[in-house]
Amino acid sequence: MPGDRAKKLRDVGGEARDQASGTLSNVRGALGKLLKLDNTLPDGLVGLISEGLSLAVRAAGRDSQAAGMTSSVTIMIFGVLTSWTGAGLVLIAIGAVLFAYNTIRLIPVANEYHKKAGRRAGLYKDRDVPLWERD
Repeated sequence: MPGDRAKKLRDVGGEARDQASGTLSNVRGALGKLLKLDNTLPDGLVGLISEGLSLAVRAAGRDSQAAGMTSSVTIMIFGVLTSWTGAGLVLIAIGAVLFAYNTIRLIPVANEYHKKAGRRAGLYKDRDVPLWERD
């Protein structure tokens, strides 16, 4: 029966198209997961990076003055622990500058100017880190 053979061939073409489409979808999903840094890095390193990012934002003044001062002291302590590298000395300097800045923010007028400038600069907006899913 010629009609049955044509129908079987048509079904084979549809099945091959479905298989190819499913394969491409699976490859796209796997590559998407692989390209997300927090999925490929170990959980301990992801936690360390996440904590470092939130620490930097708090020290820059996104939170209260006390939280900014505490975060900047934490940055300086981490700088002391890594002072044998050049990056440790840079962290100490950055932490000291941020501590001084948050100390100046204790003055109400300076804090108001900080809040206005922070809103204008987008300090209070929640931004996503590229290729990062977890917060």
